[in-house]
Amino acid sequence: MFEKGGYRSGLIIYDSNTGGDRKLTTDLYGAGPDYWQQPQWSPDGKSLLVHGMTDEDKLQGLFLVDINTGDRTPIMVKKLEPKGSRERISRFSVFSNGGKDITYLSPDQKEIITRNIANNKESVIYKDKDELLQFKLSPDGSRIVFGYNFTNRYALYTVPYSGGEKRKLLNTKDKDTPYVISWTADSKHIIYEVGTYGNKEPHEILRVAADGGESERIVLLEDLFSQGLVRNIEIHPDGQQVAIDLTTGQDVEVWELENLFKK
Repeated sequence: MFEKGGYRSGLIIYDSNTGGDRKLTTDLYGAGPDYWQQPQWSPDGKSLLVHGMTDEDKLQGLFLVDINTGDRTPIMVKKLEPKGSRERISRFSVFSNGGKDITYLSPDQKEIITRNIANNKESVIYKDKDELLQFKLSPDGSRIVFGYNFTNRYALYTVPYSGGEKRKLLNTKDKDTPYVISWTADSKHIIYEVGTYGNKEPHEILRVAADGGESERIVLLEDLFSQGLVRNIEIHPDGQQVAIDLTTGQDVEVWELENLFKK
């Protein structure tokens, strides 16, 4: 979670079991909500992968942050110049290969790259002439699903994590751009959303088989929330727990949805 702080924002860890939360004390900061990217838990649950900036040594980029001490370890950083710059050196960074690597979009969003944390060796998984919107890595680490930002923005594609040719998964035709939420825990289905509040198309969450086929509607979000803007949807690796960030006016709320995938 993000803590409001004017120009700067901090991080808050929320315990869904107790309902309590605590501020993560670290010298990393984000210059407004547009700079922070969604923090990623390490596979062992002991640290977070955070894209942030520092004051003392004037760095920006990816850091591993210990959730108990707040200590940071630079993973992929550069000097923060000029002062106040918000330039990103990666986008949508996630752990991969059991936590040994990170996989991310290049700053121009045209390459999916993997980087080994121990030796900093990089390799390009997929390269395109057009700008990608985002991507999601399957839990078994075998495939990546992605969509486009502008060109061909009504379709989703998959590509092997080992590299190779892309394969069209679906096309929403004249609907809004499909946005990938996650894979299911067994890596057999991809869950995505289409639509926004106030548009002619409904705002819905759907599921499609990873090998293609007809999409199945899971829920229509207007049935759950009468107003507001859904900013982010996250699904727990167990495939059952769902968290939704909802903006209503000046407030940001986090909701947990129960029994969403049970018939």
